[in-house]
Amino acid sequence: MKIPNTTQKIFIEPDLSEQKTERTFIHEVLHGIWEAQGLNKADNLKGAEEQVVEALSHGIHQVLKDNHFLRK
Repeated sequence: MKIPNTTQKIFIEPDLSEQKTERTFIHEVLHGIWEAQGLNKADNLKGAEEQVVEALSHGIHQVLKDNHFLRK
């Protein structure tokens, strides 16, 4: 699938904790991937986006933290 040549920006509140900033960034990136891969058009996934993205963002964040891929 060809991803359109567009600019996307993620804005995160500057006063969030480091952990919340990291999780929010991962969460929003996953929303972008969801849309770029056309999952928002899949009938069997209607209404599932937020639940899936939330679960994956927490899981990915924990794996990155546990394996020291994010700063402490």
